[in-house]
Amino acid sequence: MISGSPSFAAPCALNAAISAFLSWFALASLLPPGANAQEPLKLEPIYRLKTQPGRLPLAMRERLKVLNIQESDTEGIAFRAVISEDWLPGFVPIFAVEKDGSAFLRRAPLAGQESFSEPLFFAVPLEDEPAARRIAGRWTCISTNARGDKHYFGWDLTLDGERVIGRFGQHTEYRVALLARGTFRSNRIDLIVEYINDRYAMQGIWHDRKLTGTWQLVDGEDHGWWEGSLVENRSSALDSANLAPLYEWRAADGKARRYSTDTALGESGWERTPRPLCQVWRP
Repeated sequence: MISGSPSFAAPCALNAAISAFLSWFALASLLPPGANAQEPLKLEPIYRLKTQPGRLPLAMRERLKVLNIQESDTEGIAFRAVISEDWLPGFVPIFAVEKDGSAFLRRAPLAGQESFSEPLFFAVPLEDEPAARRIAGRWTCISTNARGDKHYFGWDLTLDGERVIGRFGQHTEYRVALLARGTFRSNRIDLIVEYINDRYAMQGIWHDRKLTGTWQLVDGEDHGWWEGSLVENRSSALDSANLAPLYEWRAADGKARRYSTDTALGESGWERTPRPLCQVWRP
C-alpha cells in the first residue's frame, strides 16, 4: 500500500525460523482471551416477556436481573440459543436493535454500529443457507504486498442473504477499519474495506474453510494477496433434532413484536413474517 499511509502490509526482515514463530504469535494475538478454549457450547434459555410496544419481548437470565424480573414472572422460555463472546464457526449472530420506536431482532447490527455491537445470541442458519455456514465465524487473515511484506488481521463475519456483514478484530489496530460493502456468491467473496483515508477492494474464493484472494488499493497502485482461515475454537456437539425455525410476529401497528418457534400463535392481530429469522432450539 502507498508509502506513508496505514496498510495491511508491514516490513519483516527476520530469518525464516523467527518469521514462522512471529507469524504464529501474530495470528494468536488476533484472538481475544479464551478464544482457543475448547469448552463445549451450552444452550441458554431466552425468556418471553410481556409484549409492550417499543420493547424487545425477550430476555436472557442476566437481563432479567437488570430488569429485576423473576423467572416465574416471565411468560416462560420462548426458545434456547447459544450465548458466546466468540463468533462461532457456522453460527449466525442475532442482534437486538432499536429503530423508529420499535425493538426487534435481526441478522445485522444497525449501519455504522458494526464495530461495537455485540450479538444477543447465536443461532443456526436456515436449511437453505449453506453459504452462511461457510462464512459465519471468526477469521484470522494474512496479507502480503508485491514486495513480500506481511501483516495480520482478523474478521468476525456473518451472512444475511448474499450480503457479508462483519467487523475487523476488536483486539487489533484495525478495529477502526470498516467492512463497507460485501457479497458472497458461488463461493466468491467481494469486499470494500475503508481504513482511515484509504479504500481497498478485496476478492477471494472459499475452499475447505479457507479464503484466498487478492487486494487492490482503490485509486492507487498498491496491491497484493491475502488468505484467511476460519477459527475452530469451540466444540459444537449440540442436539440438532430439537432445532426449529424462529419466526417473527408483528402487531397491526408494526411496533410490537413477538418471537416464537410456533407456526401459529392462536391470537388475532398478529402477522407472521414469511421467512424465519434463523433456527433455534425449542424450549
